[in-house]
Amino acid sequence: MTYHPHYYQPYPTSAYGYPQPGGVAVLGVTGALLAGSMAAAQAIRKVKNKELDNAQALSQVAKESLGAGIATAAGAAVGKTLFQSGPLSLAAMIAVSIGVKYAYDELLMPKTAERPTAPAKTSKSK
Repeated sequence: MTYHPHYYQPYPTSAYGYPQPGGVAVLGVTGALLAGSMAAAQAIRKVKNKELDNAQALSQVAKESLGAGIATAAGAAVGKTLFQSGPLSLAAMIAVSIGVKYAYDELLMPKTAERPTAPAKTSKSK
């Protein structure tokens, strides 16, 4: 199948404008690779400082990569489904990706001990 040389399509879509699974998967894998490389850089530093061992570091990198890949793919699917292209599609992609990654972190990442709270404000009356 050939296309006219001036035919431009930002990423693969079906005839109805919905994203093709292949295009969403490619974006998800790209998000996973980028997040995994950043998580690996942080894990290497923590292993050198003896804060993590190798197995913990590998687990942390895998969880971050998977979460970012899922979030990116979900954001791309929603952004392309709702808006064909442009700034609204990008805004929808970012918003959905943030929401999915936040939910992923809340479900799978271990909770730390009590989170520190800000000291209570005292009102001084003169």
